[in-house]
Amino acid sequence: MQKLPALSQLGFTKNGLKKLDEMHTLKYDILNGGFSVIVNKPGEADLTIKAGMVQDAGLKARIVSEVEAFQSLLDEPEPENELKACGFEDVEPETKVVEVPAKKETVWKKPQKNNSRAMSTRAPTRATKFTDEQITTIKNTVAKGASQSEFEMFMYLCDRYQLDPFLKEIFYSSQMKTIMTSRDGYLKIAQRDPDYEGLQSMAVCEGDDFELDVPNSTVKHKFTGKRGAVIGAWAIAYRKGRRPVIAYADFKEYTKNSPVWNYKSAMICKCAETFVLKRQFGISGLVTVEEIGTANADEEIYDAEFSEE
Repeated sequence: MQKLPALSQLGFTKNGLKKLDEMHTLKYDILNGGFSVIVNKPGEADLTIKAGMVQDAGLKARIVSEVEAFQSLLDEPEPENELKACGFEDVEPETKVVEVPAKKETVWKKPQKNNSRAMSTRAPTRATKFTDEQITTIKNTVAKGASQSEFEMFMYLCDRYQLDPFLKEIFYSSQMKTIMTSRDGYLKIAQRDPDYEGLQSMAVCEGDDFELDVPNSTVKHKFTGKRGAVIGAWAIAYRKGRRPVIAYADFKEYTKNSPVWNYKSAMICKCAETFVLKRQFGISGLVTVEEIGTANADEEIYDAEFSEE
């Protein structure tokens, strides 16, 4: 198992460290395995906690994405083991990583002069369709600010999930230092699955007659009269041969002081839809702004989300 190259591809230092934000650093124990989070509090000693103990929803989603991306690079048969080792006990065991068939593996190399080091990716199907000029455009626009290793991972995920960077279906967030998509990106991945059987969602307002039955994966929702303020949204994702995945997103937990949240019903529905699509179709290595839900990320991709809506 070659874990050090996998860590390097994800932007970790040789000591197994990757800065998440000004206060948090993700650490991988190279000797014993497992992820932890170093919390830096000014004026106090650093605190190291198990990754699964993180309470902040946005930070937790970022950590889960990093662990899933790391696991997928290891090419192991049970991707949930790293997550459970970190304390993420709520990760569904049926979530599996869809592997790229070995027969499609190849290396894309950009021509270099003077025998300088060439960049390679594991993304042959889509990456080889890009010209040198298009690669340069991607690096200067939707992947701007990405390191060499992060750009290689970006190109790999473009191919793995067949997302088009020129349509802003996938992009690198310089604010969050991670590769992102949107609810629409998750939906495109799901709709390509031959077992996809649909997605339902609706915003819930004060005054609605609303009942969610999680064990039976059913929702009863009626508009009884004048609707009040938006308080949340539900979503259900259907896949042939599997139980529906159902979720409810509480408006207070996700709303931020950001322009995109002027679209209250649309945004809270996207939060619920993102959750069920990711769980139902085992999407890993990517996060969405709806999952992270930070004002900086919202503002950074405002044009990508709403410029064409």
